[in-house]
Amino acid sequence: MFKTKINKNQLKTMFKGILTQCGHTVCEECAWNLSEESYKIKCPVCRQVDGRVENLPMNFAVIEMARGN
Repeated sequence: MFKTKINKNQLKTMFKGILTQCGHTVCEECAWNLSEESYKIKCPVCRQVDGRVENLPMNFAVIEMARGN
């Protein structure tokens, strides 16, 4: 089972898997929790500063794998 790096939520229960520009995936809740005043996030894995949360794409491949589709 996949789990998120930050809050260990199972990916099956997450609303959206957000794909960061560096290629790592975090759940939407984690992305908003990681966002700074500018609404940009630092990747929890590699610490790269990323774009605004609402502009980051969903990682459909990971979401489909986690749901077993």
